[in-house]
Amino acid sequence: MEPNRKAVVIGASGGLGNALSAGLIARGFTVYGFSRSGAASVEGAIAGQIDLTDEASIEAAAAHLHAAGGTDLALAAPGSVSSEHGLQP
Repeated sequence: MEPNRKAVVIGASGGLGNALSAGLIARGFTVYGFSRSGAASVEGAIAGQIDLTDEASIEAAAAHLHAAGGTDLALAAPGSVSSEHGLQP
């Protein structure tokens, strides 16, 4: 039997990230679902908070994943980020 694979999905609280999380869980992955709100909307996902405009938030999420033993797969499907967060189109 193949060892449990771990995946991180950024943007897991809705839309594409939600669908990716559900598909990975169905295929036997342990999914760490990160979102700005900290809510993972797929049953079975391990929820975590990340704000991609905040370096401290990114570092905290990376530390959480490192403590969990890392991941085998990382997928990013974040929602929209506007210029109000300091990013330009």
